[in-house]
Amino acid sequence: LFKQFYQFVHLLSIVTCVIAQQSQSAGYSFIFSFKTDSYGEETSWNIKNEMGEVIKAGPLSEYQDSKSYTISDYLDDPNQCYTLTIYDSHGDGICCKKPWPGNYILTVEGEVVASCDCDKFKFEIEHSFGYLCPTEAPTNSPHPTPGPTASHTPTMSAFPTTDTWKPTVFDPANPFSYNRNGDDPKQRKFLEQLYKSANGDSWMTNTNWTDISLSYCWWHGVYCCETYKQLPTIISTTFTCTNEDKFNIVALELDNNRLKNGGIPTELGYLSHLQKLYLNNNDLIGTLPSSIGRLTKLTNAQFHFNKLEGTIPSHLGFLTDMDLLYLYNNDFIGKIPTELGRMTRMKVLGLSENSLTGSIPSEFGNLQMLEMIYLSDNKLTGAIPNEFQSLYYRLDGESKILFNNNLQEEDIYDTRQALIDLIGAERLMDKHRSSSYCDWTGVECCRKQIEPIDVCSNNPGGSVVELNWENLSIRGQIPSSIQVLSALKILQLGNNEITGVPLEITALPYLEKFDLSNNRLSSSLPSWNAPFVNLDTLILKNNFLTGTIPEEIKFSTLLQDLDLSNNDMTGNALEVISELSLSKLDISSNKFSGSIPTTVGQLSFITSMRMSYNQFNGTIPEYFGRCKQLRKVDLSNNLLEGEFPKGMFQLSNLEYFDLSQNKLFKGTVPYDFWDISYLRENKESLKTFETKVTYGSKEDFYDGIGMDDDMTRQSGASILNIHVGVFLTVTFCFLSVR
Repeated sequence: LFKQFYQFVHLLSIVTCVIAQQSQSAGYSFIFSFKTDSYGEETSWNIKNEMGEVIKAGPLSEYQDSKSYTISDYLDDPNQCYTLTIYDSHGDGICCKKPWPGNYILTVEGEVVASCDCDKFKFEIEHSFGYLCPTEAPTNSPHPTPGPTASHTPTMSAFPTTDTWKPTVFDPANPFSYNRNGDDPKQRKFLEQLYKSANGDSWMTNTNWTDISLSYCWWHGVYCCETYKQLPTIISTTFTCTNEDKFNIVALELDNNRLKNGGIPTELGYLSHLQKLYLNNNDLIGTLPSSIGRLTKLTNAQFHFNKLEGTIPSHLGFLTDMDLLYLYNNDFIGKIPTELGRMTRMKVLGLSENSLTGSIPSEFGNLQMLEMIYLSDNKLTGAIPNEFQSLYYRLDGESKILFNNNLQEEDIYDTRQALIDLIGAERLMDKHRSSSYCDWTGVECCRKQIEPIDVCSNNPGGSVVELNWENLSIRGQIPSSIQVLSALKILQLGNNEITGVPLEITALPYLEKFDLSNNRLSSSLPSWNAPFVNLDTLILKNNFLTGTIPEEIKFSTLLQDLDLSNNDMTGNALEVISELSLSKLDISSNKFSGSIPTTVGQLSFITSMRMSYNQFNGTIPEYFGRCKQLRKVDLSNNLLEGEFPKGMFQLSNLEYFDLSQNKLFKGTVPYDFWDISYLRENKESLKTFETKVTYGSKEDFYDGIGMDDDMTRQSGASILNIHVGVFLTVTFCFLSVR
């Protein structure tokens, strides 16, 4: 018997455990998944048991905008009816709202028992679940009950829905008959909160704000369409009125009114018909509420000269009709929201004098109607984004202010990349990566010019006008992206290891000075596909250039200084360049050949001509005498021959003349020609004249050029005592008379 009793007890314990386990497993597992709408801080929820006790909750202001959340948990007692309540403090639910709606779904024991209901969810919505729950549709209280706890009660839970608002009829004969019975309680609540938080009793003007019986449409600075139509002459603001705007607030003008020591209430979002909002030049504190994003009719908002802080709400991006936004002279921090790029009607944007950080959003490139932008006196970094550049540089200087930041100010993305291509990314130092290229050594931009220059009047401030990168070990061919530097006036790349010049170099229309001396250029010069019309100086000496001088160089009519010395170039250089207005020419130490053309006399402005160590042949034309400004001539080490050029005696400014190491010359050189300082000190320069050249007296020379005794007597005394400059000038005058 005892054994049977023991077995019974043992069996009973087993059954009890099984029942307990089954009871536990019969408890409720639930998954509550939801996605917030564009105003996540307005969402909260709780789960209550039959006693009304909150056993699970998600408090107000905990959730981010447009973000998904999942709560997966277990409810111990399946024999209860639980209630899930979801709250929206603004009263418009989270479902089906544009542009970014939220949603939710409640799954119990793997079965969906509730989901979003666009029509019923306003301030709150309830869903019951459990074995013992009655079957009924979700409820939506027209007068919201408290949220999860007292501290989490939705902000506007005490307000009735919009449907309860019935405006009274306005009587034009008695404007003050428009009493508070016609006011929207939600809009009135915002104004009351603002008056309380911003010390309304101390405002400069607060007419009618304390008259609780009068409609807010008659309060100072508050404008409704109906009152605007009755009293348009006393209202400074203009706005558009529609039938639905009739009894709504469409403008709020409280600027320069001593609002202080208070913030802007979150109920701002209830002014959904507002078109203009002026709260500037006060002492408002706190944050700019994200509920401003609900004011989708707002076109003009001014908050400047306050003490607002925190981040700029991204919800401003919902205000796509906004054309003016002033937030300058506040204490905003953080990054500029990229969502501001959605405000495509924006014309004036003022964010100066805050503590904003980060870079300028590339989305600003969408603001195609922008006329003014002010970002100065912040802590912005980086370059002007490529997407925004064409729009930014379209604005004039006074309409775009960026100074006093850490920006790579006025940087142009393509220009920056072209400079990196040229110098080589591997040689780019860290300080270069984090700074504006306009601050790099050897780079001069339009914005750094103390005196304005012509090229900068038609180009943005980040345009590079001078690039002096000598002795930087730049290697290889100049990249074709050099053409991006279209405002370049001076390009000095001497003493590097550059091997080639692209055809695109001719796409630099403002280029005045181009120096590639002491490099490794080894091919022929590219043909000019477009003339360097402004080129003044071209220096390509000490390279390994071959081929001829491009004929297109003759279109560079302003070219003054041409130096191609110490290369391996061929052809007859003078036939190409004699049409130019050169001042200095150095083509020495090449393989140029041919005779010196008579057109050399057209170089009437040339002062220095160095043509030594080439293969020029034939005689020296008399037309050299037309180059009146010549001071230095070096024709040594060529194949020149014939009679000594008497045209040389006409060059009154000549200081240096070298004909050494040429073929045999003949003729007479007057003794006065030795007064040229170089010849006096270096007689070897005429060494190759040998015996056929006579160093004659002045009489011999005058006879040779046809001067008679009378002319000699008239001028001889002065000639003997004056330097060769005057002598040659007199000779030239005589020859001109002949």
